[in-house]
Amino acid sequence: GPLLMWGFERVDAIEAEFEATLVGQMEIIQRHWVADEVVDVDFPAWQVNAAEDWINPLSESDIEPPLLTWAREVDDGPEYRTFSTDGEQFRVYVNPYLPEEVLVTLTWTDSLRTDVADANRRTVLLAVALSAVSLALGWFGARLALGPTRRMVDGQQGFLADAAHEMRTPLAVIMASSSQALSRERSSEDYV
Repeated sequence: GPLLMWGFERVDAIEAEFEATLVGQMEIIQRHWVADEVVDVDFPAWQVNAAEDWINPLSESDIEPPLLTWAREVDDGPEYRTFSTDGEQFRVYVNPYLPEEVLVTLTWTDSLRTDVADANRRTVLLAVALSAVSLALGWFGARLALGPTRRMVDGQQGFLADAAHEMRTPLAVIMASSSQALSRERSSEDYV
C-alpha cells in the first residue's frame, strides 16, 4: 500500500527531475533565439521545419532521430518522447514554437534508468526491512500479551497436580478398605 505508493512517487519525482533537465536545455536554446544569437550548445538539439522538410542541427551529434516525423506529429504544446537507436535510449523534448516548426532536444536515459533502478531497489529493501521489523515487533508483542496467559496456565497445571496428589491418598484408603471389605463373604448387616 503506502510503501508502493512511496516507491511510485519517488520514480515519478526522478522522471520529473529528468524532464526538468530537458526543459532547461530547451530554455537555453530559446534564450539564444530571443537574443538573436547563434545557437551552439553542448547537448543534442535541432530546429526542424516540417513544412519545408529541413533540419538545422544546433550542436554536433551522431544521433539520427526521426525529427521530421516528430515535427509533423506534435500537437499545439510541447511533448516528451522516448527514442531508441543502436541499443541506446533517449528522452526527447519536442517544443513547437512556430507553425510547422519545432525545437528538439534530447538526453541519454542511462542515468534515469540507473536512478529508477536505485529507487526500486531502495523500495524493495525498505519493504524487507519493514517486514522484518514488523515480524520482530509482532513476536515481541505476542510474547508480552501471552505472558499472563502462560503464567495462568502454569498455575492451573500446578493446582491440578497438587489436587490430584491430595485426592490420591484418601482414594487409596477408600479403595483399600472397600477391597478388604469385599474380599470375603459377609452378612448384609456387616456390609451396612
